[in-house]
Amino acid sequence: MSLHIGSPILKVPLIILNALLYEKSLSPSTPPPSKSELDKFDADVNTRDGVPGFGGWLLRMRLIFCHTISACEVLIILANSLSDSSFLRFGSRLLPDSIGHPISITPIFLVGSIFIIIGTVIRVWCFSTLGRHFTLRLSILNDHKLITSGPYAIVRHPSYSSWFVVQTGTILTHVGRGSWLGGLMFVDSTYHQSGTFGRALGCFYILWQLHSIYVIISRISREDKVLRNVFKEEWDNWASVTKYRLIPGVY
Repeated sequence: MSLHIGSPILKVPLIILNALLYEKSLSPSTPPPSKSELDKFDADVNTRDGVPGFGGWLLRMRLIFCHTISACEVLIILANSLSDSSFLRFGSRLLPDSIGHPISITPIFLVGSIFIIIGTVIRVWCFSTLGRHFTLRLSILNDHKLITSGPYAIVRHPSYSSWFVVQTGTILTHVGRGSWLGGLMFVDSTYHQSGTFGRALGCFYILWQLHSIYVIISRISREDKVLRNVFKEEWDNWASVTKYRLIPGVY
């Protein structure tokens, strides 16, 4: 087995790193809020978390789904690269070699990987800045304080900004040219039966990612409304200085 820049086997550690960073971006070390702390959001129908499972079963399903895609790609790379392994060789059947888009390290994959790294670093910065106040479920803690330092002095919702960066990077690495799922999505179904399966899986993947974007956008106005009600003038002063929600100078 010869190695060269762009060799598929060199993509394996990058895929694993991206998967680990993706999980890290969704895994703050803080304990979940209590029921009474959740009720401060849920009591009002206008601020209630529209997707209460986001920090629980839905999050676990998201991780399992994305890790499964990464694992399939790693398996296929190993199956094709370690041709002397009868155990791994069956994985190559999941992706025909002649579809025209073989698995490889491509510019779009590298760009996506950089997005994941940058987004995760900012996200972890948010975890560190908020400390106990960072929760995946919308809540107001019993000793809640309004944090306006660090990334929260740049935009009001930097954890969501960084999550969009991570999501963009994940989509690029999973369905971009040179990826397993991207290859399946664009294979000709008249040539190979995996084409229909690939497009169905790809559509499901894209809808799944769009759903997460909807969840985040729907949360922003809820969070602002509750924080303003709780902290009043303190929130108004912060919002007058930190005017943008997600992107400095834009939104």
